[in-house]
Amino acid sequence: MQRILLLLTAGIFSIVFIVSSNTSWMKLWTNYRTTALHFSSDRYAFGDLYGLSYLSPFKDKAFPIEELKLNYIRERPSNNVHLYSICDSYLWTFLPNDSLFRHAENYQFTRWDYEAKKFYLNPSKNNILLLEMVERRVRYTVPDTSLVYKHLEVVDEAQKQNVSDITPSSWLQSHLFNKNIEQNLEFNLFDYPIFTPFKEWKAYLNYVVFNRQSQDVTVSKTRNQLYYSPTVVSTANTSSFNSLPEQEVTSLVASLNQIYHHYRRAGFTEVYLAIMPNPVTVLEPRLGAYNNLIPRLQHHPALQMPVIDVYSKLQHLRNQPIYQRSDSHWSKIGFLAGIAQIDSTLATQSK
Repeated sequence: MQRILLLLTAGIFSIVFIVSSNTSWMKLWTNYRTTALHFSSDRYAFGDLYGLSYLSPFKDKAFPIEELKLNYIRERPSNNVHLYSICDSYLWTFLPNDSLFRHAENYQFTRWDYEAKKFYLNPSKNNILLLEMVERRVRYTVPDTSLVYKHLEVVDEAQKQNVSDITPSSWLQSHLFNKNIEQNLEFNLFDYPIFTPFKEWKAYLNYVVFNRQSQDVTVSKTRNQLYYSPTVVSTANTSSFNSLPEQEVTSLVASLNQIYHHYRRAGFTEVYLAIMPNPVTVLEPRLGAYNNLIPRLQHHPALQMPVIDVYSKLQHLRNQPIYQRSDSHWSKIGFLAGIAQIDSTLATQSK
């Protein structure tokens, strides 16, 4: 009997490990667990930074994305602009299935690090590509132009039956297979609401008594905001305060120009760059010495790719709650401001 229990336990843990190691299986299991089994998770319900730290003072309910679709009055589309984007969670999390853009008749996207897609461009339309990325990913994404091209490929008339096929590349598979293994194991073994009070108690004790919190999270000087530590710690090139040599800026601009001309040759009417600033860049740039990555790129005299300047827009709104307190993403106010900035650019293309 003891041997059977040991084998059964080993089998269960082996299954958990295998599922936790595979991105596709984790997606299926997560959906089944939350919808069919009703075993929800508190990890992201109150913000991704809360889920990393479990600091109860920052336990804010994320605003419902569906609310945007109900309250947002969309004008008649121009019937002219087809928008495509290679984007991160600053867009695809908030625009998962459809578009809130007023001046885009059609909107499709592919996600950084998750998938590669093929699209057929209608030659009778203004086909616009939006290259959107959060500031922290610029320095490790832009230099690898071949990887950028794999995320979005344009096919011709003869291949158009294959459009939008999701075709993960070997690079994506090898980097995603075990990338989130620890996080996935925690989700499968311990991420249940019954454990949340204990996690919060432990986190609060460490925070109040020992002035410590998860190394993935940094508390603002004002004690009212959480930041993702890789955007703050100056030793990481994802940080707003990591030294940025002029030679690297020049190299990034050269890569952006290559990407721009690649997609123009592929058939896009125009290609735009939109860098979403790290929250700390806007809210507390004096927390360190800001390397000015965004303005140095956007205003570089050699940059040929046109820019949608979300950074300046959010700077003007910095006294408003444009970022979620317990999340690395923007709030409803920040999101709508960013979308409006992008949409105003699309309006110039719809004429």
